[in-house]
Amino acid sequence: MKPYIRVKPMKRLLHSILTTAALLLSATAAYAHVDLVSSTPAVNATVTAPARLTLTFSDAVVPTFSGFELINSAGATVAVRTSVSEDRKSISGVPARPLTSGRYTVNWRIAAGDGHRMTGSFAFTVR
Repeated sequence: MKPYIRVKPMKRLLHSILTTAALLLSATAAYAHVDLVSSTPAVNATVTAPARLTLTFSDAVVPTFSGFELINSAGATVAVRTSVSEDRKSISGVPARPLTSGRYTVNWRIAAGDGHRMTGSFAFTVR
């Protein structure tokens, strides 16, 4: 006669441990997510040539690994001098020359405080 082993309590315990681990890992991933909350010019806006572009994020970014590039409608990169705000939630950039009429794309990249890197882009038009 074989000894009787209760398996169901072990399965429940294992299931509980795995569920808890999954919840903790997803909470950590959600915490690490930093969003672009606003920009000047706004996403898809049509504006007069801005003297400064500003991107504001939901949490602080690491200045060394954060910034953006500006691409004109011909696909050329426009020189922009960027800086990160004191609270590290905004990145501002001043174009080297006034922007001419056309559509521009902002390609941004950031690193959150925990090291997660994120990228995104948006466009605006200068009339």
